[in-house]
Amino acid sequence: MKKKKSFNKRIRVMGIIFFIAPIIFIVSINFFIDQKAFTSRTNQMRIDYINQKKQTIKQEVNHVVEMINEEKAQSEQLTKKTLKDRVYEAHAIVNHIYNQNKHNKNKNEIQKMIMDALRPIRFSDKTGSYFIAHISGETILSPAIPAFEGKNIINLQDSRGNYNVKKEMALLKSKGEGFVTGYWPKPDLNPQKNYKKITFVKLFKPYNWSIGAGLYAIDIEKQLQKKLLDRIAKIRFDKEGYIFVNKLN
Repeated sequence: MKKKKSFNKRIRVMGIIFFIAPIIFIVSINFFIDQKAFTSRTNQMRIDYINQKKQTIKQEVNHVVEMINEEKAQSEQLTKKTLKDRVYEAHAIVNHIYNQNKHNKNKNEIQKMIMDALRPIRFSDKTGSYFIAHISGETILSPAIPAFEGKNIINLQDSRGNYNVKKEMALLKSKGEGFVTGYWPKPDLNPQKNYKKITFVKLFKPYNWSIGAGLYAIDIEKQLQKKLLDRIAKIRFDKEGYIFVNKLN
């Protein structure tokens, strides 16, 4: 009798085991499948996050590159506008001094007043100054190169053989004003190298004077670079994103 009870008990235990085992197996399989799916989703989320950040960084860098290219493309036009505006200002000053004094002062006195007024003026981070020349080519005022004053430089050639002074005078005779581009040494950088320089001149008829100013393209580029770097340094995106700039050379 006892043996029969023990046998029945084992049968019930075995039945329970056979009933529970598949459930445990199925639950275990589902757990591992869910764990794998969770890991896969987590990895995909991490990949998506990284790709999103990469895209954000790429967009920000491309935006800055476009900004630099746009500013660089406009730099020569900006240089020309700056020169023209400043020469027009100088011409207005000269015209005012002349009109205010032409009836009570002689020619030499008025011309000295004009030169005294223009000689100390600097612009574009002190890289620009005014010059005055007679339409014949004689230099009246030259703060940048004082040795030219009193000399006729009509036959002066730039590093490429261009007669820039002749071009300036031809412009004044035909149009009254205009731009001339030349290539000259720049002692403060490399005296052995020549740099692009843009000049604007305007005719002052009472004295047949050329009133002008010139700027080196490299000086404008440096000013532009400084402004751009200041702007770029302030760019922030997301929480910790920023832009850095290195020179390719």
